[in-house]
Amino acid sequence: GGRAVVHTQGTIAVACLTPTETDRRNVEGCYEAFASVLIVGLADVGVDASAVSRRTVSAQGDNPPAGGKIAGIAQRVKREVAVVSAIPVVTMRTAEVLAPIYKSFIVPFAPNSVGSIAAVSDVTGPE
Repeated sequence: GGRAVVHTQGTIAVACLTPTETDRRNVEGCYEAFASVLIVGLADVGVDASAVSRRTVSAQGDNPPAGGKIAGIAQRVKREVAVVSAIPVVTMRTAEVLAPIYKSFIVPFAPNSVGSIAAVSDVTGPE
């Protein structure tokens, strides 16, 4: 489903494992629960964010790059466990790195669609 994923000094990785013995088909529920936790965590560092789709958390801002996608959410469901993860963008270097990758894939990319936590808060790095 997704495209290129970038891990730079300006990103962090967050993951959650949850048992699936009750209902392996509750894919939407896993996305929603994880996005909710991520949004609360972002609020704790001063970021006003919301889930704009089941796979995208965006920062609220007046104009790009302040607003925009700051985390993509992915999920892998196996027989006994679901792994839900996200790569929140802390600094803007991610757009710089992704532009040539998308160009080589011949896939459209809008660098101004990628936001960052630093652009909308006092957070300056992934510490």
